[in-house]
Amino acid sequence: MPRLQTSLLLNAYKLDAHLPLLLRSCRNVDSALNELRWLREHALNIVHKRPNIRKGLGWRTLLLKLCKKRATGYPLQYLLGSEYFGELEIQCRPGVLIPRQVRPTCEREIIFFWFAYMAVQTRDCCMGIFTC
Repeated sequence: MPRLQTSLLLNAYKLDAHLPLLLRSCRNVDSALNELRWLREHALNIVHKRPNIRKGLGWRTLLLKLCKKRATGYPLQYLLGSEYFGELEIQCRPGVLIPRQVRPTCEREIIFFWFAYMAVQTRDCCMGIFTC
């Protein structure tokens, strides 16, 4: 993987101190800003919803831990705990296959072609062209 330019890292640091960490996995500032926003929202939700679990751990400390983990290549979906698959929200944790956004479209096409193929096979069998 090519090295990140020093000027890119410096400009990212000027925007937010956590961005250079996220640039390791995102490779551009726009993607890193999106991930930072999602991680910040997640850290705030964890601290506000479950204050007794994260006692003494502020959202900024939690955000830094999440960014450091993401910088090592840990999947964002595992950090956030979920991923959308079409309209369905799937809970993600290590060991769970992370759904990709491209897949619902591909699966719909596969199902369509499979049913079309089965219809052709059934028609052929009914007409006596092929033996089933």
